[in-house]
Amino acid sequence: MPEKNPAVSVLMPVYNAEQYVAQAVQSVLDQTFTDFELVLVNDGSTDRSVAIVEQYTDPRIRLIHNESNMGLARVRNRLLEFATAPYIAWLDSDDYSVPERLRLQFDFLETHPDVALCGGFAQPFHSASGRRQKVWKYPTDAEETRVRLLFDDPLATSTVMVRTALFREHNIQFRLEFPPAEDYDVWERIAQHGKIVNLGRVLTYYRIHANQSSTAGKEREVESVRTIQRRQLDRTGISASDAELKLHLAFGMNRYEPSPEFRAASEAWLTRLLTHNDQTGYYERAAFRNVIADRWYRVCYAGWRAGMPAYRDYDKSPLAKLTDTKQPNRRSFWTRSLAASFRAFMMKPGPWSDKV
Repeated sequence: MPEKNPAVSVLMPVYNAEQYVAQAVQSVLDQTFTDFELVLVNDGSTDRSVAIVEQYTDPRIRLIHNESNMGLARVRNRLLEFATAPYIAWLDSDDYSVPERLRLQFDFLETHPDVALCGGFAQPFHSASGRRQKVWKYPTDAEETRVRLLFDDPLATSTVMVRTALFREHNIQFRLEFPPAEDYDVWERIAQHGKIVNLGRVLTYYRIHANQSSTAGKEREVESVRTIQRRQLDRTGISASDAELKLHLAFGMNRYEPSPEFRAASEAWLTRLLTHNDQTGYYERAAFRNVIADRWYRVCYAGWRAGMPAYRDYDKSPLAKLTDTKQPNRRSFWTRSLAASFRAFMMKPGPWSDKV
């Protein structure tokens, strides 16, 4: 009788990860969910990565070798070829997952057949010091996640579990022309075939170090993100000027300028997006309003160091009043802005300062 295929294929690209790969592999072997295979593709590593992986004797591990370095997108596509399970879980070789990750995601996808892909929160930490940063929290509502894709990537790849059939049936692959945003490109295309949901808890620890590809290739993202955003805007039926597309790209790249001119232009563009969606109903109304309100908050918060003007611009705009359920931290914004204004006032020449 043929051996049964596993329920989950955990796919891991490996390239010169000798410092981290053991922890990544062990985090998979330590899962409370045991019906998995761990497939690794060694992308021409020149360090001890292969020797470290080969020390493991667990029969669920398969190690495939590339003759030379092919790059991340090609490696992810090769991993897809070797996956035998109905679900695929991605994990990079410098990250590691919590023990309950596979169980939580498998159970969720099994009970939610309309969901194509399931992610979760990520805990970033600095490799050298081990110091943790603030948890990366992504939208947990499927409709809000769909709207967020219009602006940026609302998923951490090392938390993603996705239905294998979607790649096969719709011929979806990681495309070479989108480095290093090929993940964003794939998730956006998968979202056309089912819901995307993030579980509201940390599933994976994300390692921050100098050699990771997302750090080295930051500037190459610009054209990739611009293209992914543009095709979504076109799909909604809205026409955007070059200036509006530039603004939208700034939102996606998290490059908010503190100037009042940037806030004014951003308010006009976000209002136009809101009006267009109200007319077309392309996105669910409440979810769209929540995301627009969040973007307006981010735009204005970028200017808090200049004092109260940014907070006043935020508070007087109708965009700040779009939602009652997703209120940002107004108090923090107000307090920081007020303190900045006070410091600026005290620095002016006068009897309260040492300047003349």
